[in-house]
Amino acid sequence: MVHLRAMNPDCKIFIVMGKTDPEGADVRRQQSMVLVPRDTPGVEVRRAMRVYGYEDHYHGGHAEVVFDRARVPVSNLIGEEGGGFAIAQARLGPAGSTTACGSSAWPSAVSS
Repeated sequence: MVHLRAMNPDCKIFIVMGKTDPEGADVRRQQSMVLVPRDTPGVEVRRAMRVYGYEDHYHGGHAEVVFDRARVPVSNLIGEEGGGFAIAQARLGPAGSTTACGSSAWPSAVSS
């Protein structure tokens, strides 16, 4: 089970970055990104989060999202396996590398 706390509670598809090659020689090639539809079995949006003491939901917000044995097809992979860090850096800048990653659940979450 993986808990993430940086996702919009209203979105229909989550972009999740996780380790796909934890033993890889190049640490920048250990992460991949995958699309996870909100209605995937095992995905639960538990609650909207408060940010700096304010309810953040009205601004797009953040939420506590739980992934409990959620599985998606390999076709949901964004780009190539191991390309997640590069995507985060290109699209999000330095803040992209701080994305929460669930390394323990990732290998069993993407099925072929």
